[in-house]
Amino acid sequence: MRTYIYYIIIAALLCCSCVDEFDANLSKSDTQVLCVEGTIQSSTECFFYLSHSISIDPDDEELYGGLSIYDAEIAVHGSNGNVWKGNNLYGTYMVRVGQLDPSCKYWLEVIWNDNTYTSTPQEPLPTPEIEGLSWEMGIDGQNVNFMVTPAPTSAEKQYYRWNYEETWEVHTPLTAFYEYAPETNEIIPVKTLLNTGWAQHYNHSPIFGNNENYESGQMRNFVIYNVDKDDNRFNYRYYTRVHQTAISREEFEYERLSAQLSNEMGGLFTPQPSALPTNIHCQTADVHAIGYVGVSLNSTSAYIYVTRRDVGHVEKRRVEIADEETVSKSTWKELWQREWRVYEYRPEFDPPVSWASRWCVDCTSPYWGASLVRPSFWED
Repeated sequence: MRTYIYYIIIAALLCCSCVDEFDANLSKSDTQVLCVEGTIQSSTECFFYLSHSISIDPDDEELYGGLSIYDAEIAVHGSNGNVWKGNNLYGTYMVRVGQLDPSCKYWLEVIWNDNTYTSTPQEPLPTPEIEGLSWEMGIDGQNVNFMVTPAPTSAEKQYYRWNYEETWEVHTPLTAFYEYAPETNEIIPVKTLLNTGWAQHYNHSPIFGNNENYESGQMRNFVIYNVDKDDNRFNYRYYTRVHQTAISREEFEYERLSAQLSNEMGGLFTPQPSALPTNIHCQTADVHAIGYVGVSLNSTSAYIYVTRRDVGHVEKRRVEIADEETVSKSTWKELWQREWRVYEYRPEFDPPVSWASRWCVDCTSPYWGASLVRPSFWED
């Protein structure tokens, strides 16, 4: 459950004031509803995000303001007696969870605001391998769809969560062997070529799916995301790794309804937060909580590479070379400050320096956003 749900609640209550004065008559505990996000997973660092609702009374200084929780204690417990305590990383809580036993049940405990909250104990769900990770051009001929096929299981109903991480190799259209040194106002040989680099992105918005609409009951070629073929990510060579986790029907429904609540912004048939299938409960007081903490035995992953030639990528920008008038009316330092970079240096010519826009020769420019460090996993 995302913290924007609280803004929706507040907005709905404020709308009532347009008609008449509204008194929600909520207690302090009701206006500080705990929200928990995260998953318990075997043998990994698990991250949990805690937040709470806020008061709509501007005179209530104690409640009015931020949503994140920075003063909680959390731990993962097992029915076999295992306990893994969490570390507070300034609002994000990390627990190094050990090996989970498939025959035991596990739950999250949160101590906050003098109350103890726990998630419903669950046995860890096993996740099948990814049978296939592939791509195809969309029917519009512009978007590249990335699709996943989980390996068959004996389960009649299948529910999954996917995340993905992307890495792409960048090659600038030009290569510069000289650079301008503003400290000495000289043109010098480059220390490191800037024409090749790698950019990375990790998707923080999970994708959810199930086998409900598959005639055979087996999910095949489920589209998890797409990328425009002319996006910079296809400049040279693109890599994606997809992570798959099996989840319960209840967790799937929680995420589905949460997304509906967010997208419809309080429509007539939008579920209220109280209707969400939360499994977080307060054990020490009659107060509410929102969230769903699943338990996973493992996750699986697969990766593929795609080249610019595969998708027919076309660079959106043309090479930009400074014209003679721009060069003649500016000093080297002025050109450098305006994001021009040395392209060619020939002392015997007049002018001796040719300048190109930074993005043409420097893969670390904001246009590319790349690093010169080659990822350890990158394959030739």
